[in-house]
Amino acid sequence: CDTERMSLVARLFARSREGTAAAGGAREPVSTRKFTEMQFLRGHTDIVRHLLKVDDTKFVSAGDDGRIIVWQHTTGQALLTIEAHSLPVTCLMLVEQPHSHTLISGSADKTIKVWDLNNGFCNGVLDKHKGSVISLTPIPRHCFSPSNGFCFCSAGSDGKIYVWMYTPSQIENVKAVELKENEKLNCLLVVSPYVVTGSGGSLMFGYHLYDSMFRILQSNHKDAVRCLVTLPNALFASGSIDGSIGIWDAQNLVQLLNLNATEVYADHGIYLYSINVLLTFENFLVAAVYNSFHIYELPKFNQLCAAENAHSCAITTIAYCSATLYPDTTFLITASEDAEIKVWHFSHSRKKGDTMLLQLIDQPALQGHSGAIHTVAQIFLDRVIASCSSDKFVILWKDGDYQREFRNNLAAVHVADRETNMATNG
Repeated sequence: CDTERMSLVARLFARSREGTAAAGGAREPVSTRKFTEMQFLRGHTDIVRHLLKVDDTKFVSAGDDGRIIVWQHTTGQALLTIEAHSLPVTCLMLVEQPHSHTLISGSADKTIKVWDLNNGFCNGVLDKHKGSVISLTPIPRHCFSPSNGFCFCSAGSDGKIYVWMYTPSQIENVKAVELKENEKLNCLLVVSPYVVTGSGGSLMFGYHLYDSMFRILQSNHKDAVRCLVTLPNALFASGSIDGSIGIWDAQNLVQLLNLNATEVYADHGIYLYSINVLLTFENFLVAAVYNSFHIYELPKFNQLCAAENAHSCAITTIAYCSATLYPDTTFLITASEDAEIKVWHFSHSRKKGDTMLLQLIDQPALQGHSGAIHTVAQIFLDRVIASCSSDKFVILWKDGDYQREFRNNLAAVHVADRETNMATNG
C-alpha cells in the first residue's frame, strides 16, 4: 500500500543519508542554497493568512475565503477542502492531545468550529462571541487543570474572553471574562494563573483564570503591544510598536527588564522599530524589529547578534528549524511584506571558557509570491517549509538535494515492485 511504500522510502533515505555522513568523515559546510525547489498550491480564492503543521505528512491553510484546506506536503495534494466559515478565518489551533487530528478555527463570522481533519466533519459550533473571534490560545494543564480534556480560551472583538474545556464528547464553556481594554485587542497569552493581554494601547492586563479579578500590568511600553511569547524559567516577553521588549515574571506579573528601548520610535506614522514578532527556541529569543531582527541569549538577555535591514519592508513572520546534519545549527526563516523569504544560517556552539561562537549568513532571497507574506511555517524537518500570501497562493519550498534523492529512492521502489510482480505472475 502507499503508506508502506512511503515508509520504505523514508527508511531508504535515512540509510542513504547516514551512509553519506559516515563516508564523508569531516563535516561539510552548510549549503548556501537550501530550498531550491518550489511548488505552488492552488485552492484558495482570497488572501491566505494561516498555516499550521498537523503532523509529519500534513498541514493546513486558511484565509479570507473562509476555507480550510488540508494538504499533503510530499505531493502537494489537497486532501480535504472545507468550506468552514462564511467570513475570513482569523485563527487556528490544534487540539493538543496524543494522536489528535482535531482542529479548532475562529472566524470573523463570530463562530468557533471544531473539525475532524480525518474526514472534514464539523464536530461542534461555538457561538458565544458577538463579534469577530480574534484569538484562540491553549491553556497549559498546570494553569487550569481539568480531570480530563483540553482547555483553551478565545478572545473576540466583543470584549469577551471565554474559557472552554474540550473532550471528544463535548465542549463546555467554563468561564467568561469581560475585557477592560479601551483599544482593540492584539494578542493574549496564558501565564499561570492569568490570561495576559496586549492591545492598541500601552496598558497590559492580567485576568485571573479562577475568579473575576484582573490586574493592570505596570509596563515600560509607551505604545501598543503587538506580541507576547512564553519564555523558560517562568518568564514571558512582550513586544511593542515603540521598539521595546519587556521581560516579565510570569508568577507575579512584574516587569524585570526593558530591552531595545528608544526615545523616538515613529516617523510620520511609520513605526521604524516596531516589534512585530517574538519567537523563542532553545535558549534564544528572536525579535523582529520592523525590517530587522535581533537575537538574545537567555537567561541573561544579552544581544548576541542582529541582522539589520534584513528586508526592505516589515518582517511579518519568523520560523525556525534545526539543521538535520549539523549540530548546534538552526535555520531561521524570515518573511516580509516585501514578498520575499530569507533563510539564515545561525550557528551556535559553546567552547571552553563559556564563549559563544556565532555565524549569521543569509541565502539568496526566495522569490515566488507577488504579495505580502503572512505566514511561513516549518513543515518537515529542515527539508520543507511553506508560505502563504496576499496573492492567494500557498508555496512549498523544498530542499532540492533531499527531493532528488527521495525521487530516486521512490523510483527504485517502483522498479522493485514491478520486478516482484513479474516474478510472482510467472
